[in-house]
Amino acid sequence: MKRFPSVLGRFWPLWLFLAALALAAFVFADALPAMQVLISPDGAANYSLPGFLRRVVDWGCGQTSPLNHDELLRILLPPLAYHELSYMVSTALTALALAAYLRALGLSALPCCAGGLALAFAGYNFTLFNAGHRGYFNMMPYAVFLFALIERAVRKPRAVSFLLMGPCAISGLSMQPDVMAFFLMLAIAYALFRVVRLAAVEGAGACFRARWKGWSLGVLLAAASFGVFGFGTLEHVFGDVVAGRKSQMGIAEAKESPAENAETAEIDEAERHRRWIFATNWSLPPDEVSEFVAPSLRGLDSGNPKGPYWGRIGRSDGWEKTHQGFANFRQHSIYLGAPAVGLALFALVAAALAFVRRGGVRAPAAARDRAAVDDGELRPRPGGGGLRRGGRRRSVAALREPEVGEDGGAVRAEEDVGGLD
Repeated sequence: MKRFPSVLGRFWPLWLFLAALALAAFVFADALPAMQVLISPDGAANYSLPGFLRRVVDWGCGQTSPLNHDELLRILLPPLAYHELSYMVSTALTALALAAYLRALGLSALPCCAGGLALAFAGYNFTLFNAGHRGYFNMMPYAVFLFALIERAVRKPRAVSFLLMGPCAISGLSMQPDVMAFFLMLAIAYALFRVVRLAAVEGAGACFRARWKGWSLGVLLAAASFGVFGFGTLEHVFGDVVAGRKSQMGIAEAKESPAENAETAEIDEAERHRRWIFATNWSLPPDEVSEFVAPSLRGLDSGNPKGPYWGRIGRSDGWEKTHQGFANFRQHSIYLGAPAVGLALFALVAAALAFVRRGGVRAPAAARDRAAVDDGELRPRPGGGGLRRGGRRRSVAALREPEVGEDGGAVRAEEDVGGLD
């Protein structure tokens, strides 16, 4: 039976991209005719000059990063064509990015393609169109591809993997800084987790002796590329975006010196409450979590004549008493997808059962194999499954002294090691 890569050849990423782009065109079919325009208030189509010289001004100010596909589309395409194609191309690139991550984990092309399409066309992605959060779509390929670079850099520290991390992170920050900031924190935690896991499997000494130079130089290279490519973007994020959030909350900058400000600035209880409401007003009420798997149980969106939303997202503080402000404000569904949530629950249950079955935290199978066999002749079999000698597979159980039965015959020992983790 031929493997999937041999059927499609080495160009399976191209076929995946084209397939995702075709599916995205099907999703956007109603908005593609010349007389139709995708309604996306937060990212509406406009007729401002998208020429190269105008984009250079934004690049220099750090408002956008030139190192992303969306800037290329802005320059090459007319505004209305760019309006829809930006969503479509970003969706296809998200599928390609996750396929690259799964490939870095060692999966074959078929599950890589399936996983990429599943993420790109997840339900939550396609419920953001009404609000028109274009930056979210443009950010996703870079956020996901960052994990593929981390996976490759941890396994085989190469300069190109670390060098690409900086532009990748900056591209995401320039398009959706608030969400990408969370992705960066998650990426750092993931990198540490992979290092610890690799050290547990290979042995801490052997792991760090083989890679510490590459990891050290790589981290410096990633930090340098992040700073060089992202200086303007970071200045824009902290100078403009954060300042804009403060102005939304009505927080005035202190005029006193830092020392005087530290002594005199006290926020009363009402101000603390107001800030808390601002920070949590768009959080999901616990009683509406059911919409993760059952969309639009409480209506479609606020003010929709076909099905007005009647939940509590975006409700103004004290509305129940005063009826002033918003009863709610929601522009799109919050459906995550029943298959995605089901698979996440399955993973949690499987991990919990495996933990209980193992009796808590234990050394990985690779470490147990090394502890069981120290004569240098038997080695763990690549890919798991036991030990081998001279190309012949042997399990750990086969190395034990056989038990002798009542009739003098040998009783086969029971295996308790199923393979390498």
